[in-house]
Amino acid sequence: MTPEAPSQGMMIESLNAGLDAHRGAPDKTPERRLATLEAAGELQIPYTTGILVGIGESRADRIETYRGYIDNIQGSWVKLGFRSIEQLLQAGVNDLGDTLMDENISRAAGAEHGQGASAEKFERLIGPLGRRLVQRTTLYGRVDPDSAPPCNGNGARRVRVPVRAS
Repeated sequence: MTPEAPSQGMMIESLNAGLDAHRGAPDKTPERRLATLEAAGELQIPYTTGILVGIGESRADRIETYRGYIDNIQGSWVKLGFRSIEQLLQAGVNDLGDTLMDENISRAAGAEHGQGASAEKFERLIGPLGRRLVQRTTLYGRVDPDSAPPCNGNGARRVRVPVRAS
């Protein structure tokens, strides 16, 4: 691990072992993935994870997967846009990803968003919801505002700034 990539990651996907997405893939069993996360915790290895939505899981599956395993939920404004992210913030999302300058993977796949957003745009989104914008590290530590790169999306500096709505 390096300062640029201080953690490892793996998708839990779902705790429902009966999903078609898990059939024939022995490394995708929920038990194996949870054991990997638990081992990483015991060894104090920073690890990030998430779930996939839309792989045949039910709403109850999603709730069970979130409960007790996931502390921060990131909404992808790049894929969904700000209107959908506003709804997700009201449903418990607390991470907006980053300001992102020029995202092209999601756009190549058909997304209409992801061409950069300023901190001010994020603040206009979360302010009315009673949330505030804070910069975070990859491991969800807070960034000292005096030492942080500017949180802007005007292209003056090509930086990706992870932000949270806390």
